[in-house]
Amino acid sequence: MWDLPCPECRKVIAAEAAICPHCQYAFSDAEIEIRKRRVNTKTGIMVALILLPLAYCTLVPDSKKEPDPAQVVRQAEDRRLGQHCLNDWNGGNRSLIEQVKAVLRDPDSFEHAATRIGPLDGNGSHAIAMQYRARNGFGGMNVQQAIGMINSSDCSATLISADISR
Repeated sequence: MWDLPCPECRKVIAAEAAICPHCQYAFSDAEIEIRKRRVNTKTGIMVALILLPLAYCTLVPDSKKEPDPAQVVRQAEDRRLGQHCLNDWNGGNRSLIEQVKAVLRDPDSFEHAATRIGPLDGNGSHAIAMQYRARNGFGGMNVQQAIGMINSSDCSATLISADISR
């Protein structure tokens, strides 16, 4: 238990003491309750100061920790296959989608259907083919295709052809 000073003689005594052993000061019930609250506050602060560094060490990853070899191999294979350039949500490449939308008559009607990407070539690029639906000039929805190349380092696309004639 924490020790607190006596308000009369300022000597340190047990927080739960009803009478100061040095000066015989008698604490009222209210004073004893206040002293106990101070002790509880100090205890809470000490517990927090001890637990916060432990929680930090547990929750914050150790940057010096060696990466999992299986994860490194998976990431390298994903890069070789071009998966790092595809959106996790819909499987498309944002750069290619934006370029296709720019040449459509009704860009708001664009719906991504599927994307296929080829492995890394000798130039650091991936071939990409995307199927999509979009409204034609008569208001009907057509399934169309776009072909392009993806730069593996920054995932930017170059649209080679977009089937917008249907």
